[in-house]
Amino acid sequence: MTPRLQKPLLYGSILLIGAGGIYHSIHSTSDPEPRKPSSDVPMANASERREGAAKDAETETLFAELHSLATRPAEALDFQALQRALQALVRKNPQAAADFASSLTDGSMREIALQRVAQAWASRHAEAAAQWANAIRNQEERGALLNGIFCEVAQSDPAKAVQMAERYDMLSFSAGMSGNLVQQWATRDYDAARHWVDTLGAGKPRDEMFQQLALIRSATAPEEAARMISEQIADRGIQEEAAITIVSRWAASDPEAAKEWAGGFDAGDFRERALKEISIAQTSSSGAGQKD
Repeated sequence: MTPRLQKPLLYGSILLIGAGGIYHSIHSTSDPEPRKPSSDVPMANASERREGAAKDAETETLFAELHSLATRPAEALDFQALQRALQALVRKNPQAAADFASSLTDGSMREIALQRVAQAWASRHAEAAAQWANAIRNQEERGALLNGIFCEVAQSDPAKAVQMAERYDMLSFSAGMSGNLVQQWATRDYDAARHWVDTLGAGKPRDEMFQQLALIRSATAPEEAARMISEQIADRGIQEEAAITIVSRWAASDPEAAKEWAGGFDAGDFRERALKEISIAQTSSSGAGQKD
């Protein structure tokens, strides 16, 4: 086997495309047919109107602040203030914040603004944020924003993040993204994550996920982790990377078992590297024991 191994920011001038028009459009379409006052609930309607007017005023203020910040010379840009204003606008009107970020044409500023909007929106309404990001025409921007949204979701619900990534066809967008999402899920519910990965078709994303599952399992069941990478991972590079990590960890608790497993690898540089990792782990372990 091979282990039966088959396997600071640069800001130029920032141009806004109809920034004022964006806000005007949002205002003009937010409530095209105002409800007629009802004689039954006059106080309630008055309260709603006051609340709506206050929100509109706050949105307008934030939008004006963002416009002012974004059009300053690069050396006078207050990036922290820009982030705070964007996050505040997301809380009031996420679509307005998204439209503002999309209107920026300076590459660096646009990228950062879009990411901040995506992150803040995802923490409040992940599905709406994902639908917005998915509609972006630039595929590189779309992928980066969806990736950021899934990572935000994974902090509280990694299972949902993985399932959203699958639904938006994003499991293979970036190297390691799918593996990282599954790793977070497996840390909370290993069996559910393993069952889901088992249902996937062969390919690099699936191999990356099994790599993460094996690394998690190696802490408590190294024999099972060893079998997993030998039997489930087809990509040779991913397989070898996982094997080296597992054999090193295994050697710290059971060097003989680790050495027996590594001894079954195909002869060559990889097996020698694995045996060297075992020797290093043994030396570190004995050194720590002597200190104790």
